[in-house]
Amino acid sequence: MINNWDEMSKFWHSMNGCNPLGAPDKKKTELARDLCLGLFMEVSELTDSFQWKPWRKHIKIDRENVKREVVDCIFFLHHIADCFGIDATDLQATYVQVMANNRKRYIEGDFSEEKETIPTSEIKALEYKLDAIWQKLNGDDLK
Repeated sequence: MINNWDEMSKFWHSMNGCNPLGAPDKKKTELARDLCLGLFMEVSELTDSFQWKPWRKHIKIDRENVKREVVDCIFFLHHIADCFGIDATDLQATYVQVMANNRKRYIEGDFSEEKETIPTSEIKALEYKLDAIWQKLNGDDLK
């Protein structure tokens, strides 16, 4: 899904004439704030896809619209990360670490805010499981 992270970033920078990595911190902060506001609006549009209004509950959810709104949210998240030089590899490593920490906290019943470090062997095992789930979601196991 995010295999072309660098290409997407370059295209976006060429479209808006701004490369946040070369920008001063103040410009990065302003851009990230604007992107967060855009993300907020997209999340609102995504929420509206789920017919939360009582008089509209009978209306079927438009899966294609949900897909488009999720992509719009990913667009803004991608560019917020891009402002601070966070790439797909950084996100994947952080995701695996956070999920491993959350799993450990859930199992141990510890929901304190203390930072934990999970042994590398546990992270690798979780990473393998997450990769298998990802492959199933993408139909990679249907080859």
